[in-house]
Formats: sequence, C-alpha cells, structure tokens
Amino acid sequence: MLDGDQIDRMGRPGINTIFIPDAFKNAFNEGEPEDDVEDFSVFLGALSGLLLPDILTVDTASTAGFLNGRQMADDVIDISLQVITGDPSAGDCVDANDVAFPGVFPYLASPHS
Repeated sequence: MLDGDQIDRMGRPGINTIFIPDAFKNAFNEGEPEDDVEDFSVFLGALSGLLLPDILTVDTASTAGFLNGRQMADDVIDISLQVITGDPSAGDCVDANDVAFPGVFPYLASPHS
C-alpha cells in the first residue's frame, strides 16, 4: 500500500473467490463491509443474510467455531462449501493437516520452508 489505497480485504474465506464475478472483484476488494449488502447481495442471493457483510464475527460467550470466528481445527473451506451447496457431504477432500496441532502455544506447527 504505497499510495494508501485499499487493494484487498478478507473476511470469511471464499466469499470474493466464489461469489463475486471477476468484473466486480476489485470493487469488492476496495469496498467497505458496511456496503456489502447493498452492493453485492445480488451475487449471493439467499445466502446474503448469512454471509454479508463479509466480516469475521466473534461472540466470546459462545464456544461455536466458524461462522463465529474460527477454531484451530475448523475446516472452513468444507464448512463454506456445505453452506453454499446445501450439501453436508461437500468438501475439498483435504481432511487433515499434515502435522497435528501441538498442545502448547503457539498451537501451530512450524511453517514449511
């Protein structure tokens, strides 16, 4: 961001990739979440109320994972595909990490080099 212009944003995984047509991706990336419903609900149809605005929500009083933040083991792509298709068996066929989560901070395996 050398000139201070917003060029991308990310809330929930897959929203821009799956729903927003190529001709509108830059407008989505440069836009503000508060405008998502008005500007982009036409592309999400019946899922607009669930997935827009494209933000990560967190309710600390709830133990639920994705769509309420994200727990380490949540398979957010499978969950997203299941919501989008209405098919509880939908998924990306990647069912596990290559390395188990350690039980101590920082709770992630070392990055690949």
